[in-house]
Amino acid sequence: MSEEEMLNSSFGQGELRQHAEAHRAFPSLIEIKGGISSPPNALATYTSEWDMAKISVPRRFLEGEKVEVKQREKGLRGAWFEAVIVGVLPGKRIVEYDELLTDDGSRKLRETIGVSALFDGGSLSTTSMKSAARTAKQTIRPRPKPLEYPRPLSWLKGMWVDCWYEDAWWEGILVDDVTSTDAMEGSHLILTPSTEVEVDFPAECEILKIPIKDMRLTQDFQDGGDWSLREADLSGYRSSRLGKRKAQMD
Repeated sequence: MSEEEMLNSSFGQGELRQHAEAHRAFPSLIEIKGGISSPPNALATYTSEWDMAKISVPRRFLEGEKVEVKQREKGLRGAWFEAVIVGVLPGKRIVEYDELLTDDGSRKLRETIGVSALFDGGSLSTTSMKSAARTAKQTIRPRPKPLEYPRPLSWLKGMWVDCWYEDAWWEGILVDDVTSTDAMEGSHLILTPSTEVEVDFPAECEILKIPIKDMRLTQDFQDGGDWSLREADLSGYRSSRLGKRKAQMD
């Protein structure tokens, strides 16, 4: 199937997010006063063997793979929607969302998403890999691996969490500590899955109460394919902003 045919098979109008590529431009000739035929390395134009080295990268996000796609439109910023890959094109993937529907509600929405060269397979020079990693905006990732949480639960104010809300995972920050102990100790609230806690959603400037059962700790997908927990945001700026926003809500 050609690229045009595959795109035409999508439901509705797909949106292609272009990833900018940074290019490194060098002059073809450097003139040095005094007629130096071999200018010092600091002034010379050259490409090192390391920069020219080719590194093979595997193609990721293949057909049938379950993924999450990040939205950047106002009202949806910070939300990851679950989807499955239904088409693979050079520099692009066609996804079908689990929960989002077409405008008439008759079918699941399909969309074309741009992917970084880091995930498209082939051989890249070291310079190209650095450039792609520097400029890529992450809009697609595998679904995070489930985490096992210690008991009793102890999440601290400022930790990043993903909250399941309106059919997507939204990135937020805990407003207060979420801590429980054994019932016999009684020094903290005994949390249940339905206990609601306040979460700040900075991308949309909102604070909402979310049940614990609909939360998970935020993990970031790394270029190499690994996952890492996002560091807590404990800055004074964040605390000040939260206080101001809570005062506006009261």
